[in-house]
Amino acid sequence: MCDGEEPGFWYERTPRANKVHKCIACGVQVGKGERYQRVSGKWDGGVESFSRCLRCAYVAKRLAEITHESVDIYLDCGNDPLQAGKYPDLDTLAFWLPGDGETWATK
Repeated sequence: MCDGEEPGFWYERTPRANKVHKCIACGVQVGKGERYQRVSGKWDGGVESFSRCLRCAYVAKRLAEITHESVDIYLDCGNDPLQAGKYPDLDTLAFWLPGDGETWATK
């Protein structure tokens, strides 16, 4: 489904933002004081770090669980219409907007 490049190493954490961050996957701004996922790793010999909002972090986690593959950092995994409805939590997240609540985050 979404076979990304395997990093030489991978480290992720979920800190509170000391400044505004932009999610690398969806572009939403993570405000100061909000939690987000910070990922660092080594790809193609270079070390990089990026930020994801918690929604996109959850989507990446679920995609990895479902596909048993690495997930592209941008969540650019294409679209398989035959999978629609198979994973309701991901279908719900596709249309989630900030302010809709975060019940998905507790799953």
